Amino acid sequence: DGFTSGRRPLGGAEKGFAHLAAALAKRHTVTVLNQTPYQIMADGVDYRPLSEIQQRPLEADVVIASRRPQLLGAVRKARHRLLWVTATPDYLNNPANAALWESFAPTVLFVSAAQQRHYRGPLPHRLLLPGVSAAFFPQEAPQGSDPAWVPSEQRPDERTAPHVVVTTHPLHGLTWLAEIWRRLIHPQMP
Repeated sequence: DGFTSGRRPLGGAEKGFAHLAAALAKRHTVTVLNQTPYQIMADGVDYRPLSEIQQRPLEADVVIASRRPQLLGAVRKARHRLLWVTATPDYLNNPANAALWESFAPTVLFVSAAQQRHYRGPLPHRLLLPGVSAAFFPQEAPQGSDPAWVPSEQRPDERTAPHVVVTTHPLHGLTWLAEIWRRLIHPQMP
């Protein structure tokens, strides 16, 4: 649910999905069917257990299935069905999915131009670049904050040096990046 990233590590796709749902909920009614064990409201989003069929909405304007084509059918009646692909699109060409494409006629949403170029299938597709969480934007000092807080544009040079923030699941194969950081970047800029 929308609170999970505060309790344990999540992969980029999972965080992206939660942020997309929260952003959409600012203007629309959003229900997410996922592996949550119980129904909960988070960031304006109604999270419901995917396993409890009686809790599913019967219709929707838009269904966005994340990564699993079978989820396109989670809501019986929908005006638009989108499949959000966050990894290599190779599985879209699997013959086992052909019946789903015929039944639901989804539009595929890719998160990168490289994915879009790699895809050779018949489904209509669009590019939906991931957004940036508000946590990564410069913030004003909160009321009652540390008096030493200084806006980033007014900080001394050593504090305005470039920073990199990576938030990803540790099992996503980024050991090579951590090694580059350890050997090449950290020694120059601890």
